[in-house]
Amino acid sequence: MKARSMIFTAAIFTAAEALTLFGANASAQDNETPRQYRSLVFVETIARRGLECGLLRPWQSAALSVQVNDAAHAWTEPQRARLDADAAAQAADMACEDETLNVWIEGAGRGFESEMLAHFIVIYAALSEMSPQITLFRETTRLEHHTQARDAIAAKLAELEAAGAIPEGGGPWPHFIEQTSSAATEIARGYESGALPERYTPAQIEALITGSVRVAELWLEDAAR
Repeated sequence: MKARSMIFTAAIFTAAEALTLFGANASAQDNETPRQYRSLVFVETIARRGLECGLLRPWQSAALSVQVNDAAHAWTEPQRARLDADAAAQAADMACEDETLNVWIEGAGRGFESEMLAHFIVIYAALSEMSPQITLFRETTRLEHHTQARDAIAAKLAELEAAGAIPEGGGPWPHFIEQTSSAATEIARGYESGALPERYTPAQIEALITGSVRVAELWLEDAAR
């Protein structure tokens, strides 16, 4: 699941580099910054300014930020704080009519639901259906009952499949849903029991769970309007 979750991340970072936000505003320090750092700052800037300008839905902005946090999970606290500060500064200087902002969001729009939203809502549905639900999910979710949420998620996934959208990994939707759900459940159980696979850290799993809840419930709110 982790490898697939980074497919969209890699794509948006490649797009970020191609559009080169920094330009004349880049400082000498920026010129010494690794490419990944510049890309992460770019995506977080888009997430913030896109939401402020009404160009992104709240769940879209949150999904981008969750992806950025996932990519930077191994960074030190000062590095993450610098990323946050740099993104805030870039967002403050960016006009809502900025061509880079609008072109990037328009170009990424086709993949938001099939390649990003689907990932989060499938994980959310799987976590909500666990019995018992893991503690972190219960503490993070704002919903007392999840049956209607799962129904809405199932309807959205069916809509994407009917529209010919392609899920992460490029396979059929039933396979994507089953594989992602099974992996999410297995990892969540491991987190709860303290028996995580070696390739994961507790912080990564906490971010996956809380990020999925945040994105899914913002989307559910949006869909209910």
